[in-house]
Amino acid sequence: MHLPVGITLQGGKYEIISYISSGGFGCTYKARHAMLNTTVAIKEFFVKDYCNRDASTYRISVATQSKAELIERLRKKFIEEAQAIFNMNHPNIVRVTDIFEENGTVYYVMDYIEGCSLASLIADKGRLCEKEALGYIFQVADALDCVHNCNRLHLDVKPQNVMIDKNGKAVLIDFGVSKQYDEVGGENTSTLLGCTPGYAPIEQSGNGVVRFYPSADIYALGATLYKALTGVTPVAAHLRASGEELDPLPADISLATRIAVEAAMKINKAHRPQSVAEFLKLLENGGKSKDERAESKDERGKSKDETLLNSSSTPGGEVSRSGEGESELSTVKTENAKNYTASPDDEETHVGINPPRPSATPPFEKVGELSKVDIDDEEMLLNSENGVDDATLHTESVSVLQIDKPSFKEENEENISIKSLWIIPLLLLIAGGYAWFFGGAEEQAYLEYIAEYERIVAEPEPEALSPAAGYENGYGYVDLGLSVKWATCNVGASSPEEYGGYYAWGETEEKRNYDWSSYKWCNGSYDTMTKYCTSSGYGTVDNKTTLDPQDDVAHVKWGGSWRMPTTAEQDELRNNCSWKWTTHNGVNGYKVTGPNGNSIFLPAAGTRIGTGLGDSGSYGYYWSSSLYESLSNVAYDLFFYSGYQNWSHYNRFIGLSVRPVSK
Repeated sequence: MHLPVGITLQGGKYEIISYISSGGFGCTYKARHAMLNTTVAIKEFFVKDYCNRDASTYRISVATQSKAELIERLRKKFIEEAQAIFNMNHPNIVRVTDIFEENGTVYYVMDYIEGCSLASLIADKGRLCEKEALGYIFQVADALDCVHNCNRLHLDVKPQNVMIDKNGKAVLIDFGVSKQYDEVGGENTSTLLGCTPGYAPIEQSGNGVVRFYPSADIYALGATLYKALTGVTPVAAHLRASGEELDPLPADISLATRIAVEAAMKINKAHRPQSVAEFLKLLENGGKSKDERAESKDERGKSKDETLLNSSSTPGGEVSRSGEGESELSTVKTENAKNYTASPDDEETHVGINPPRPSATPPFEKVGELSKVDIDDEEMLLNSENGVDDATLHTESVSVLQIDKPSFKEENEENISIKSLWIIPLLLLIAGGYAWFFGGAEEQAYLEYIAEYERIVAEPEPEALSPAAGYENGYGYVDLGLSVKWATCNVGASSPEEYGGYYAWGETEEKRNYDWSSYKWCNGSYDTMTKYCTSSGYGTVDNKTTLDPQDDVAHVKWGGSWRMPTTAEQDELRNNCSWKWTTHNGVNGYKVTGPNGNSIFLPAAGTRIGTGLGDSGSYGYYWSSSLYESLSNVAYDLFFYSGYQNWSHYNRFIGLSVRPVSK
């Protein structure tokens, strides 16, 4: 139930004109500021299914007292986000103008944007011309630069969250408090983590990850530009990591813009531009013809390539751009960047430039202190009870994360290899010289610069793996010199780096929701409070002592002698092989080399809990066929992340990867 039309708030200061939309965390209204006679948007904190509204007084109360503490914490975050956005004060960021408590809840007021979203504009017009698309992207980039300089991340940049007003100004919305309020009937939620397929980077596709870097927003910004230039929603990052490719950009798009989009949308976050300023350097000549580029000089009379040379080699340098609706953007200064460190294996994985890697204490942390149980509660609230579809992964709270001090701003000069310090300036100087003195040779010089940039930041060659030594029932295996032969890929995958399927222990099919309520072997009734299939908590789920062949997904899917490995066989793999954390075709995981020198690749595929995919790209979990001795509702698995491999045990309902073995 939402507020009726005509009701007033704050003693008549605001009058509700119409209801716009609602979601798991609130209702959004179009309203009139009575004294100023202006239209505003008002967001009301209202967690549906957990809040009640009195029909006569409109006062809100918590319907479920067991969730009162959770609701209060989310209410405080709602207020904190409004305060943070208010302090940003940027023309391309939705403006919060007021916040107040009334009716037992919290409201805050935003500018009402007369216009449409970038998504609606693209839907109506089809793909945009490059000049128009870049005009909007430059404005969104300005907004993101402000967000990042305020030590925050947006984490849900997409065309739906870019409003275009009647004057053509782009405004970034959805900071967890103003989600798509322009779209009648649209979902309107406040979340810690949004994962919109096509726009979210792969590291954001798991709701267990709580640390991010500016490169996450850069990916989304590049994907938004891709959508504007093509009219096509980009392929989701996890599908790209599994081998699916983006449709090519139209032939009339400039080379600079092509390179910028490609760099921003790298699967590996370390290979993307690490700041808005770096992304804009790549776009500097985008959308301009050869003649326009030749005439484009900065205020010192230097070519754009020379400006790029100076700004990329001088700490605190500035990159400016001019044009209608655009403003100057200063390069992110580098004095305080102490949160990035180069890894000893950078030379193995990068050519030329070594993008900064996260240190042991990454700069972006989740706001607040949510425990694992808190996160589970919030995920249940949003996913299970608010009807989030399969493609959208959320955990509750807010979509902007706080950055720990010191600031994330990075000192690139400390993390760039000696090679890049002379190759890039030399190439740019040559390109600039050709453009200045020979005119007609400028295009060739520019192309050469772009080609060299591509070569330097190109992703490393895939890790060399042993080819299949043979096939069992049509599926390849590698002999590592162990007691069993290991498959070359996971069940459900067709190549070593593909994640493949996720299966609950003892189940042979994937499913939408992974919890005790949907688990095949849950004999007791599902208890919603304990979240176990018996009311006594850790109760037995069945009388199994071993995994039967008909319940072994590896045997059922692949046939022949294929089966899930025992925990002893996983321990043999762990203890008798060398493990190297690496990237294979853009996917993180371990290259595992046996005593005989042959190797396989285990991707860090993450895990499925509830309706979400978590930890992909960071952690690997692989079922064994062995039950945990003490608890029959728990089974052993192989668990790993960078620098660590061991056995573990998890509740059997969780969806994990399976790597088959054969005798």
